[in-house]
Amino acid sequence: MIQNSAHYYYVYGANGLAALCVRRNGVDSLYYVHPDRLGSYTHLTDADKQVVRALPVMRSLPFSAPSFPKRMV
Repeated sequence: MIQNSAHYYYVYGANGLAALCVRRNGVDSLYYVHPDRLGSYTHLTDADKQVVRALPVMRSLPFSAPSFPKRMV
């Protein structure tokens, strides 16, 4: 058996991605995906409504290529 392996299951709803289920070493964890008003995913929360991961946001500068944040949260 492979130790420390993880499997990811994506849960979709009527408006797109709703949750992410992670199975690691036989233990399931469910995370809810939260979009902003334009539909970009901004963060993940657990069942206790605690933010577990803030997702990087791609930003566009006027008349230029998109720029990415200097570091991920």
